[in-house]
Amino acid sequence: MINFFLRSTGMWIIALVLFTACGSDDDTGLIPDDDVAPGTPGSITCKINGQTYAATFPFVTGALSTTNDIYSFALGGVDFLGKDTVSIAMAMTGTDLSRLSAGDTFSGTGNIFINFALGTVIVKNRPAVDEDASSSETDVATITVTKIDRDNELISGTFSYEAFDDDTQNTFKVTDGVFADIKYD
Repeated sequence: MINFFLRSTGMWIIALVLFTACGSDDDTGLIPDDDVAPGTPGSITCKINGQTYAATFPFVTGALSTTNDIYSFALGGVDFLGKDTVSIAMAMTGTDLSRLSAGDTFSGTGNIFINFALGTVIVKNRPAVDEDASSSETDVATITVTKIDRDNELISGTFSYEAFDDDTQNTFKVTDGVFADIKYD
């Protein structure tokens, strides 16, 4: 069971890392995605250590994995912040997908199969040090589902977490997070 969670979540996080191979040559700062309002369909927005983050299609992904009675949603996005490429990913797991509804909250503590949340921040700097931080190091993560549309395979919600990179000793505080109508399959 633990392998299911790690495998399904890890595959999406790896996919997001592959996105970070792309970069922006724009030295002027934030790209237009950062004008995206929280709640815009198909977007993930938040603040990372107070800095605006926004990802929209095609740099947003969602996936649902199920095994037996366990399900895992993985969501993520990529934003190009000047010379940095910033990826965030989050996952939530639970039991009995048929009972998932608006208002359900997932936490970074406890059993990884029962309403569990995990968040990551990956920063690829050129040419400086890369960051790879996870809330598994802090146990501070909350994801709340605000809408699920099973017919159209869309999910919306809010999130916050603290991700820590044990190599660089840096902490990333992710606040004011909103994911809106993210397509999953």
